Amino acid sequence: MLLVGWLASLHVVWRDEARAYAFATGGADVAEMWRALRGEGHPPLWYLILRGGHALFGVR
Repeated sequence: MLLVGWLASLHVVWRDEARAYAFATGGADVAEMWRALRGEGHPPLWYLILRGGHALFGVR
């Protein structure tokens, strides 16, 4: 577990990851985020998971 944590801390964020995170955290609420997702490739559940993770662990 320590090894995985250490390797995750060294991970460089790729453009597609940053874009998904921006969509997930961009709206004021889930409905606004949902409207912005029109035409995106990932399923909406992925953005809900990212938004929930940001709510639990994100920097404010």
